[in-house]
Amino acid sequence: METGRRSEASGRAAQKEATRRQILEAAAIRLRRDGLASLGVKSVMSEAGLTHGGFYAHFANRDALLAAALTVACEQTGRLYSGWVMPQAEERVSAFIDAYLSRDHVDDLANGCTLAAIGGEVVRESAAARLAFEHGAIGLATDLTKAFELPQNAQMISRTRMLLGVLAGLVQLRRADHEALPHESAHLRKHLSSWFL
Repeated sequence: METGRRSEASGRAAQKEATRRQILEAAAIRLRRDGLASLGVKSVMSEAGLTHGGFYAHFANRDALLAAALTVACEQTGRLYSGWVMPQAEERVSAFIDAYLSRDHVDDLANGCTLAAIGGEVVRESAAARLAFEHGAIGLATDLTKAFELPQNAQMISRTRMLLGVLAGLVQLRRADHEALPHESAHLRKHLSSWFL
């Protein structure tokens, strides 16, 4: 009898975690696509296919949702980055820069880089949200440094963070002004790759 209760409780916990993840996945896409101000309880729950009444079973408030959603958004960005890193060592950084500055990435807010989508907005949010974003950015830079097969030291990770900051700013500029930098990508890639390495 006791085993059945434990199994039932375990099943409920797994279902609750799956629902929480569903909410966070929807929130992460929404915050990249529509900005941080769009992250309302009712809209996120609706996008996740749930009623807003169940929100508080998973999060204390919007700030808790935002901090957790930023963590998930950075995880999603990490998966995006891993698809952009080439196996050939001499092409890794250049190929990554090309993919980051590509029209496909610039045009896809919902599935693009979290840093480019909301980096300028996070500063106006709670300390918990800013900390989640900072940890996510550091994690992305650390993983990318490793994927580039570069030394895993503070200086190289810092340099990778700077590269991501420059690229995120360029994408923000291209999103705001579609004519910005259309013929400069090859020139930028060459100079950024040279500076980075």
